[in-house]
Amino acid sequence: MSSGTWPILTSATSALLGAKGLVEEMDYSLIDKKQVLPNLSRKYGIGNYLYSYIFAVNSQVVKGKTPKTWADFFNLKDFPGKRALPGSSQGTLEAALLADGVDPAKLYPLDVDRAIAKIKSIKAECVFWKSGAQSEDLLRQNEVMAALMWSNRAVVVRRKNKNISWTWDKAILAASGWAVPKGNPGGKADAMKFINLMLDPAGQAKVFEVVGMSPSNPKALPMIPADEQAYNATASAANQIAMQDDWYAKFADAAEAKYLEAISS
Repeated sequence: MSSGTWPILTSATSALLGAKGLVEEMDYSLIDKKQVLPNLSRKYGIGNYLYSYIFAVNSQVVKGKTPKTWADFFNLKDFPGKRALPGSSQGTLEAALLADGVDPAKLYPLDVDRAIAKIKSIKAECVFWKSGAQSEDLLRQNEVMAALMWSNRAVVVRRKNKNISWTWDKAILAASGWAVPKGNPGGKADAMKFINLMLDPAGQAKVFEVVGMSPSNPKALPMIPADEQAYNATASAANQIAMQDDWYAKFADAAEAKYLEAISS
C-alpha cells in the first residue's frame, strides 16, 4: 500500500482537493465515522490525527520575559529574539490575526492582508522553516527563541529537552486526514476499508507515543500515559480554535500565493 494510493493530508488540503474534483467522496458505509471525534468525518476526508499550530518557547534562548500569548510572540520590543515561522500560510495567518487583536469568534473568514501585514512587522527577526524536521532543529540548536510549529514536532523535541514549553490557549487545532485520489490504482473500496483500519484506537495511541500525533479516536485517550496528556492536543481541544477547512477549500491558493510573496520579497 503506497502513500501515493492512500495519502495522508491535512483536512484543509483534502477539502481543497475535493473542491477541485481530485479526490473521492468518503464512503461511510465502509468507514465507521463514529470512531472519530465530531466534525472530523468530512465529505472528502476523515481525520486520522490531530495536531495544533502552537508557539514553542526555548527557555535557554529567552532573554527577559517569556512570551505567553500570540500577541507576545509577535511583540519584538518586549520579547526580543529570533522567531521561526512556517513557510506556508496555514495556521500562520490565524496566529497573526489573533496577535493583532482579532476576536477568536470572528477569526474566519481570515483577513489575509491584515495577517500578512502583521507577519511583515516581525519578518526581519524570522526564520521560515520548510519542513517539520527543520522546525525541530531550529529549537534544538538554540537558533530561535520561539517557533510557530506543529505541536507533534514540539512534543518530540520536548521529550529530550525540557527547556521547550508551550501553551494550548488559543492554539490552532487542525487535523491530518485520509483521502482517496480519484482513479487510484488500489481501488476505491479497498482504500476505504484500509482507512477504517487506521482509525483503531490502540494504533493511534502508539503513533502518539512514537511521533506525538494526537488521536482522532476518543477511545485512544485513556491509552495515553497520564504524564503525557499535557502534550496531547486532543486532550486540550477545548482551549483551542478549530481551523476551518471550508475556508481553505475556497481561498487556500490565493492566500498561499500572497503569503509566499510576502515572505520571499
